[in-house]
Amino acid sequence: MADKISSIQSRVGFWGTVLLFAACAGLGVLGWNFVRHSLSERAEYRLSAERIRVSETPPWIPTNFVDAVLRSSGLTSASLLDAGLSEKLAKAFAADSWVESVVRVELRFPSGAEVVLTYRRPVAVVEVAQGLLPVDPNGVLLRTDYFIHVAPEKKNDYLRVSGIRSTPLGGVGTAWGDPLVHSSAQLAAFLEDVTKTLALTAIVPGAEQTATGTQTVFRLKTAAGTEFHWGRFDAADPKNDAGKKRLLELVRLFGSLDQVPPSQRSLE
Repeated sequence: MADKISSIQSRVGFWGTVLLFAACAGLGVLGWNFVRHSLSERAEYRLSAERIRVSETPPWIPTNFVDAVLRSSGLTSASLLDAGLSEKLAKAFAADSWVESVVRVELRFPSGAEVVLTYRRPVAVVEVAQGLLPVDPNGVLLRTDYFIHVAPEKKNDYLRVSGIRSTPLGGVGTAWGDPLVHSSAQLAAFLEDVTKTLALTAIVPGAEQTATGTQTVFRLKTAAGTEFHWGRFDAADPKNDAGKKRLLELVRLFGSLDQVPPSQRSLE
């Protein structure tokens, strides 16, 4: 009988201890939630554009970039103590048309946040009836703010894609939707490092009939209007490097592409 009473007392003692710890834990959570709510109302824990450090922005990114992201995502009044804030910030920046990818988001208490981004960059401008529309290497349509209001002369730094009859299928931050634009943008990105040396100003995609059907080919134009037949372009084709080297060699031999004899103006 004494053993049974002792066993009951042991079980009661054990569960009493468990309940005590559970009660303490519950009070701790309630206490922390109360403290967190109180702290989140304080100015030093409030999120603001000035307290977010992002990867260095290139000149075509608007100066109010971070502030615009916070406003469009409704995070202007967020607290650094908000649950899931890292994920919310990542989603907010990923939604901006200038952002290609979000590498990581790190919260720094109580100073703010660090956001590592990969930005989209213009490599060409597409000639359409409305004017010139910038695209990135993947043919994604970019905003025109920088090229119209900030530095309109910079449009001349990029290859123009001529002869395009299509218009973008979506808004900024989405792919143009025309294979000719996408391939031209890839070619522009490939030639980006030699565009000035070669004095190239435009890429002209077109169709060419072959024994197997119609294929897309490209012509390159210089500022003086001289045209070179590049031919087909596949971003994964190792022959691309040979074509680039050939153009540079022609400039070395003749002084400029405009001085190259017509018989040597085809790279195929």
